[in-house]
Amino acid sequence: ITGRMNKWDVGFLDMQTAEHEDTPGENFGVIRMRRQVINQNSYVGGIMTSRLAMNGYTNVAYGVDGIFRLFGDDYLNAKWSQTYDSEIGNTLNSLDPSFMFVSWERRSEEGFAYSMQYSYTGKEFNPGVGFVKMQSIQTVNGELLYGWIPKENSKLFSYNFKLKGRRYTRLEDGGLENMKLSPEFEFNTKRGIHGMISIDLEKEGVLNDFKLSDSIPIAAGDYTFFGFDGEVGTPDSRIVSANVSIYAGQFYDGKRIGLEAEANFNLSSSVKLTAKYVYEALRFPDSETDNSLDIHSVNLKALYMINTKLSAALMAQYVNTEDELITNLRFRYNPREGNDFYLVYNDCRGIANANITHDSPKYFNKTIMVKYVHTFIL
Repeated sequence: ITGRMNKWDVGFLDMQTAEHEDTPGENFGVIRMRRQVINQNSYVGGIMTSRLAMNGYTNVAYGVDGIFRLFGDDYLNAKWSQTYDSEIGNTLNSLDPSFMFVSWERRSEEGFAYSMQYSYTGKEFNPGVGFVKMQSIQTVNGELLYGWIPKENSKLFSYNFKLKGRRYTRLEDGGLENMKLSPEFEFNTKRGIHGMISIDLEKEGVLNDFKLSDSIPIAAGDYTFFGFDGEVGTPDSRIVSANVSIYAGQFYDGKRIGLEAEANFNLSSSVKLTAKYVYEALRFPDSETDNSLDIHSVNLKALYMINTKLSAALMAQYVNTEDELITNLRFRYNPREGNDFYLVYNDCRGIANANITHDSPKYFNKTIMVKYVHTFIL
């Protein structure tokens, strides 16, 4: 349910799941509120989520956030959240179940711009409704930019130089998880052609041994990578457009070369097709067995606007290393603004069954979902 109460935008969700074998039934709840403050570009809000299982398990998350236009193009963004999990037994006066984020940025494509961010994710921060990419980590990100918008007689619409940096530090031992420094040049032409090139210096701190594949082990330690990235694309407004990117450089104690190619076909105002291919080659010539790994990924998307109210979208993806073909088919019916009905079908299955010692089921996962959205004003 979404709506508006006085000056507040409000969203509410509640979902109940049934018991299945050893998994108890659960109730999921979300409430989100946000309103404008100070000026038309500033907001404050709050959120609360709950996950309650019939066996007594409880997970609650709550947080507040705000984005403020301070002056000119300068914005301050701040977020704070905390979770309680009955299996962990969090304490409210600890940073362990907490998440913090603050950023200050100047948003501009011309002249001097910048962005500075800090985030903290405690080792016990565990939102039962949602997820976090990394736990027990603190992050510092920064970006400096100087951009130009040339005069009318120039073929370029805009171009800029950037210096981007980031550092992830583990809370567990205070050691480096990842650091990256990248000078970058980016341009956009008046015909819609865009491109980017960057040089990357990256350092990775591996706390424990792990494997990229069965034949490629990575030992704990510090690794330094050098490499570069390049990208170029044609105007998205054309009937056929393309984007190509390449990257190459060191990777742990080996080398990495990658290619991404994407083609978009705007066949009509109702039909759009997208095909994307990703290839990544990992080589470790200094290892005893000269290990290598080739990763191929194919992505296909199709969108058909049957009319202004009804549309169908199809997505299919295959990755050779996982031997999984994932398919998603979605129908959307939009009778009027603020009202939507969705019918979604998901399918996941193996194709080659390579390197699998036992017989896999024909379908790993197959689901059908129905969703209805209704917007109202209180």
